[in-house]
Amino acid sequence: MAGLTLTRLVPNNLFAKLILCFWLISGLTIGSVLLVQQLVEPNPLQSISPMEQQVLDRVAQRIQSLPAGRIGERRFNREFDNHQRRPGEPRLILLNQQGESVTGQKVPRTVRHYLLIREDQELKQAFSYQFRHERVFGPQLIELGDRQLQLYGRVKVTAQKPWLHRLLEQKWLMLALALVLSGVIYGALAWHLSRGIRSLQRSAKCIANGDLSQRTARDVSERGDEIGQLAQAFDQMGEAVQSMLDNQRRLMSDISHELRTPLTRLQLALAIANKKGQDSKELNRMGYEAQQIEAMIQELLELSRANVSATESRQTLDINQVLAPIFSDAQFEASQHDIQLATQLIDVPSMLLEPKLIGRAVENVLRNAIRYAKSKVSVQQRIEQNTLIISIKDDGPGIDDDQLSQIFRPFYRPNEARDRDSGGAGLGLAISAAAITGHGGSIDASNREQGGLLVCIRLPIKGQ
Repeated sequence: MAGLTLTRLVPNNLFAKLILCFWLISGLTIGSVLLVQQLVEPNPLQSISPMEQQVLDRVAQRIQSLPAGRIGERRFNREFDNHQRRPGEPRLILLNQQGESVTGQKVPRTVRHYLLIREDQELKQAFSYQFRHERVFGPQLIELGDRQLQLYGRVKVTAQKPWLHRLLEQKWLMLALALVLSGVIYGALAWHLSRGIRSLQRSAKCIANGDLSQRTARDVSERGDEIGQLAQAFDQMGEAVQSMLDNQRRLMSDISHELRTPLTRLQLALAIANKKGQDSKELNRMGYEAQQIEAMIQELLELSRANVSATESRQTLDINQVLAPIFSDAQFEASQHDIQLATQLIDVPSMLLEPKLIGRAVENVLRNAIRYAKSKVSVQQRIEQNTLIISIKDDGPGIDDDQLSQIFRPFYRPNEARDRDSGGAGLGLAISAAAITGHGGSIDASNREQGGLLVCIRLPIKGQ
């Protein structure tokens, strides 16, 4: 319940979240400074102890008893310094009105700090201030003619200052703490924003790989900010694309089935006409075209099956056993066209696949290579990162670079001048792409530098 209430309090847009985060850090910084001032600065100066006051009075009386001209002489400075070396005696320093040492000794850092702390206080009143390892007290005013001197004392202490005092004296530590605090807050904000973006990225990759059922995580799509709205729009787009493709595949399958009935009647009528002796050039041409339509319908049905290939019909097999008869038939076909076909196969772990679809996918690519090759076609296998890569190369004319990504679309033929006798109906590579994608793999084509086309089929060995 508390988490739900907190979620409702968070603004539902990125701009407000960024502004709120900036205000939060600024408020924490200002609040910390004010809190420290309240804890530490009410009155850092403490009343001087009676013993410390006695030391200052005793030394001040002795100095006042001396002629003014002796103050600052070498002998006075030596005696003043020797007095401080006595065991148990505090260290003293005599300053003029400008804060400079009368005896020539260096003004200690703690004394300079003490002067800054009490610069708003009247000099007539003595205080003490405890640093980490030393306490400074004073001043005791000494009037010598027109000169006014200030006597301060220092004493080593073993008592530790409060931890907050010690912390504030460590400036680098305070800076580090400020960086850590702001880093934690901005890190939390960055994680909050990037989590939704990473979910969108994963979903986009899955859809790009053919998994149109992928949707963004529920906690991302239910967010009220711009990322949540983007996730909802992304899911709607995925559903629309999936619906359109499903309708397209269903329509293709339905049309193919519906065309078979009148086509069968046409073929039957042609057969009857031929049987009656009505053989003619026109009837033979009609019979040939009917066979072409029959082949195209068969390919359309295969494309439809490849697009909706069910995982239940897959088997764990050695893919080379599936491809062996295909390579054998291709070897015979290549020899009829004076094409040299070379295969370099390796031992491949058993894979979960649908043998008919995978066989047809490789066969379509291989027969295309043989059809357009000048003299050589090669097939190579290799395994990289648990993925089987089948490379099929030819030394044919290749394809324009701007058409390489289009050749796996249904009914697409790279060369507009090709007819169905040479280029086919443009369904073979589409069937290959659908079959390979349905197995969680990918297929792509590229032109070789030495001429010809290279088609790479990638199939995951595990996790299909």
